[in-house]
Amino acid sequence: MSALALMVVSHAPARANPAGSTRTALITVGEPSGFSGLTGSQLAVIDIYFGGRRVGDTKIQFQGNTVTFLDPDKIISLLPPLLDPAMVRSVFATAGLDANVGLVCVAARSRECGLLVPETAGIIFDQDRFRADVFVNPRLISVRPISQMEFLLPPDPGLSLVDSLGLVLAGSSGGRQAYFAQNHAMVSSGNTRLRGDMALATGFGLQADTLAVEIDRPGWRYSAGAFWVPGIELTGRRKILGAGISSQYDTRLDKHEIEGTPLVVFLNQRSRVDILREGRVVASSIYDAGNRQLDTSMLPEGAYQVMVRVQEAGGGQREESRFFARSPRIAATGQDIAFAFAGVVADNRRRRFLALGEAPFLQAGFARRINPELELDATLMATDRTVLGEVGSYVITAPAQLRIAAIAATDGSYGGVISVSSQGNVHFNYNFDLRRISVGSREAFGELTGAASVRPRLDGTDPLALDPARGSFTQLNGVASYSVPRAQLLFSVALRRQRNERASYTVGPAFRWEVLRAGSLRATFNGDLAFTTAGRSGFLGLSLQVLGAGSTISSGIGLRSSKTGDDHDTSSIRTITGAWQVDEVAGGPLGVGAGYEDDAGRKLLSASADLRGDRLAVSGDVSRDFGDGNTQYSLGFQTMLAAGNGGISLNGGGAMDSSAVVEVRGARKSDRFEVLVDDTVAGFVAVGKPLSLPLASYRQYKVRLRPAGAAPLRYDDTERTVALYPGNVPRLVWTAEPVVTMFGRIVVSDGTPILGANIAGAKSIGQTDEHGYFQIDAAPGSALQLEGPDGLACRVVLPTVPDGPGFASVGTLICRRGTEPTFAGATMANPNAENRP
Repeated sequence: MSALALMVVSHAPARANPAGSTRTALITVGEPSGFSGLTGSQLAVIDIYFGGRRVGDTKIQFQGNTVTFLDPDKIISLLPPLLDPAMVRSVFATAGLDANVGLVCVAARSRECGLLVPETAGIIFDQDRFRADVFVNPRLISVRPISQMEFLLPPDPGLSLVDSLGLVLAGSSGGRQAYFAQNHAMVSSGNTRLRGDMALATGFGLQADTLAVEIDRPGWRYSAGAFWVPGIELTGRRKILGAGISSQYDTRLDKHEIEGTPLVVFLNQRSRVDILREGRVVASSIYDAGNRQLDTSMLPEGAYQVMVRVQEAGGGQREESRFFARSPRIAATGQDIAFAFAGVVADNRRRRFLALGEAPFLQAGFARRINPELELDATLMATDRTVLGEVGSYVITAPAQLRIAAIAATDGSYGGVISVSSQGNVHFNYNFDLRRISVGSREAFGELTGAASVRPRLDGTDPLALDPARGSFTQLNGVASYSVPRAQLLFSVALRRQRNERASYTVGPAFRWEVLRAGSLRATFNGDLAFTTAGRSGFLGLSLQVLGAGSTISSGIGLRSSKTGDDHDTSSIRTITGAWQVDEVAGGPLGVGAGYEDDAGRKLLSASADLRGDRLAVSGDVSRDFGDGNTQYSLGFQTMLAAGNGGISLNGGGAMDSSAVVEVRGARKSDRFEVLVDDTVAGFVAVGKPLSLPLASYRQYKVRLRPAGAAPLRYDDTERTVALYPGNVPRLVWTAEPVVTMFGRIVVSDGTPILGANIAGAKSIGQTDEHGYFQIDAAPGSALQLEGPDGLACRVVLPTVPDGPGFASVGTLICRRGTEPTFAGATMANPNAENRP
């Protein structure tokens, strides 16, 4: 009850007025007799609200417009984590705290009511509802992180194997045939694994690219064996035989959030928060009151402005512009990167399985994100002949990301790099890289960096640009582009100057302009112009494209002109290509394509096919040059084997380093289930046909099943959470059982019907009627327990029935007395012979 103040009006006899004879009524204000306690100090138990949500209750003493909390420590315990609890407690320990009753929201008030921004803390006390809303200054509330769990769940402890195998055969009618086989194998037990990456290639034999043991621990990774270390900015990575330790974010549950700039917003109450980029909503979630870190895992890499829109439950809305940046190559905000490796350098030039050099090797490094805009890093590399150090910095701003690094070595080598990029803006983008290396001792510097022994690596990437055997160099590479929905203009430049060699360059613009879009028809102009060391060339063409359901047909005409020295050549180009895709061929999509090209008299006919089956992926290409009569071809195969937890499966859909096997037991062979991974359909599974799902490692997935057929059944709809580490193959098993609507009659052994009995089985209940008839949804062959109103207790076993429309008449069943247990959920191949359908 709220305190009451009553106005008492009394009429007194008239008195003589000095100025005249007018009578007056005297009005006095006060409490009637017996009501004085309602306007004095009162005790009450009230509800405490924070952010619009009830968080608890407490005792107070209040009078008029003041409140005294009798237990201030309880108030602190009801609030979110505070940066200075003692300061906030001192407010709630104050006797006679201002209740701010004028800010209580009533029907006639505006939306400005119910809000308070105190210097430290305060309340709005509603005496009519016995409710106090607590407010704390945002600077005193700690930030609530997105994830309350720091690391992934423990991985599956079983021994497992994931092996991806790829084979390519290539050749030509007028030349030599070649082969290349690549195998990525991982034997894993929990977070410990043996990683083996090997290749067998023409002219090189069998070689090991990586053969090492790795162990993941929270925040750290331990490695030992033959593996690649990160190297430095100007020389790339280095392969060693040794051991090392490095920090890692891979096992962090919030790794995608910590890679980006934290976005923190203060919410007065539970609100929906949208993050917009270029006017488009890219993330949206509901958050409770307080200082909240927003979930930015859906935001793409780059550095750009976003708009944070807060929509409160009460209808209020506000927007704040923020800068956001994400790069997995840079230390996360508030996190450090550290690593140390030691061993012996490996030599890739030798055609051996694992070739070692003679030089010892050491590398150590550290990086710290000073703030969201600045990271500093340093790396030290050493052999017995030279020591090299690199220092660098990343500067991350809205216009660009800047990388600056410099190196110096005891052999006299030095260099530097400046790289700037726009990091994914919508319209204008650029990326330029300028680097300079001056090599002192070619032998010592080459031994340290390994660049002198570089050949095309087993992963198919290009060799490093640095080659100390050729000496010092200066290099500039860059590209800038401006894009609008139907057009793009691009400018590129490449310049390299090697010591004692002539400088080489390529520079020029290119454009693409879609001039027509009508239904399935597209028409596009495109062209380019390049100025090079050898001369210049240009191209201008028009292409037409027709899009169909699972097919694309393209044709193009163009003119190319080039000049080299005194030679000038102009030629026409004509092309036509087609591509078609058919789903569900041998368990996967089949794509085929064909094309014809006439370029300066060079007539080329080509064809290709790609089949992604459920166990094997096969691809092939063939082309015929009618000018020289040469035919070229390639044929590729790829599969992934996953073994663990008593099962082996093959998958041709992708080369992941972990897999989950989904199995269903107990259902009909004709029943199919959708497998949903993070609420997205990832495949189908049936009894006797486990589904192997190649999935990316270092992630946590939620997996569940959903029936894909119309036949009635009971199934386990529990959602399973599984964390995958490299090499893991957990087996997820669900149970299901067919359900049939059965009707019939139940009697005792002498034929007397059982009336009004309760029926209970495995997840099934029912009742017999006044004639002993029943209807129940149950699994065929399951046991039912009956309890009659007269104390009768007996059991009956339902017969098995053939697969059908989902209902069956089972005739008259005999219920047997006894103490045999009920076989809950059991399926009996031979039910009681006395059950007469």
